[in-house]
Amino acid sequence: MPAVTADTLKLPRISAALSKRSRSVRSITTAPSGFEGEGFPVRRTFAGVSTADLDPFIMMDQMGEINYAPLEPRGTDWHPHRGFETVTYLMDGTFVHQDSHGGGGIIANGGTQWMTAGSGILHIETPPEDLVIRGGLFHGIQLWVNLPSKLKMISPAYQNLEGDQVVLLSSEDGGALVRLIAGDLGGHHGTWLNANANCGCTCNAQCRSTDDFAVGLVIQLTCLRVVRKRNRWRRCTPNQTWPACSVR
Repeated sequence: MPAVTADTLKLPRISAALSKRSRSVRSITTAPSGFEGEGFPVRRTFAGVSTADLDPFIMMDQMGEINYAPLEPRGTDWHPHRGFETVTYLMDGTFVHQDSHGGGGIIANGGTQWMTAGSGILHIETPPEDLVIRGGLFHGIQLWVNLPSKLKMISPAYQNLEGDQVVLLSSEDGGALVRLIAGDLGGHHGTWLNANANCGCTCNAQCRSTDDFAVGLVIQLTCLRVVRKRNRWRRCTPNQTWPACSVR
């Protein structure tokens, strides 16, 4: 059960008619599974997809979903990033983050970390000691977003958004919970984050109550839909909206 929940029948609803244009599905890709860091399971959602189609996205991993036994939780060792931003969103569980520029904090249960690597940064993400000892549920997403060339060497920065700061909306039928972290959607505005990528587009993030989990993302004309139950993403044609549909 995702940590951020709400009564969707009482939330503001997103209109299904955010645009009069629809777009066709260009490809469906099944994400391969593997392990990252010190051994936590991931699904590498964009594996094998052309970077030209993804721009400005670079990579997205679904971390888990896994219910760890005691002493099983894993994280990463110290590792470098440069020239892009990482966005980590945890639906369940906890990660402790530290970086070489003094940033960091705890990302937990619906929280989001937005880290700008810029000119270069070392960081580490680990489960807290109490989670390692007792085990527990862990499930999250990490998205890498490329920085424009003129911003590649900006100073590293760190922003944190707690789960209770996320704007909560509902699908038109009241059957799906939409968590708006950044950007605009159907006249609703996400909690402000100083994202350096061009996030001025909107996404018709229609979800059906039958979907197990879906994420809608739009930055510059790229529209993606990730469905957890099959770990697939849909790539749609530019300048069109994304129709309500479910991966089967």
